[in-house]
Amino acid sequence: MRTLDCFLPMALGAVALLPTSAGAASACPAKDFKGFLAAFMDSPAVQKAHVSIPLSSTTVDADAQPEPAPRERKLGARDIVYPLMPAKARRAKDGLTTTIKTVSATQTEVKLAQSDTGYQMRYLFSKTANCWTLARVSDDSL
Repeated sequence: MRTLDCFLPMALGAVALLPTSAGAASACPAKDFKGFLAAFMDSPAVQKAHVSIPLSSTTVDADAQPEPAPRERKLGARDIVYPLMPAKARRAKDGLTTTIKTVSATQTEVKLAQSDTGYQMRYLFSKTANCWTLARVSDDSL
């Protein structure tokens, strides 16, 4: 059972934001991934500027038979609800751990998990010429 629903948009009262024209938020907020991730996690404006459209979103269908199965869909700009990741204060409050894994020279995965709850979110970032872009969100929670 999922005990942490920090990304259920209506539970947080979050609103959908649409992409904006290039500006300060679209400039890469850091030269290294750790700096970029810190800015991305704590700023919906940075998230909005550095997300792929459409965004791949995978969830686990716990009711699938004979066993839970992943369900993938592509989210358009109007379907994406921000914030995509919880800010530092929320991560601390909820006891989330953050793990960063280099998948390849151009891809990095960030996992947020809460021990003993089954809560697990994965975020796949792709490196572009000048910055990183969130390419996929996977909710592996059961």
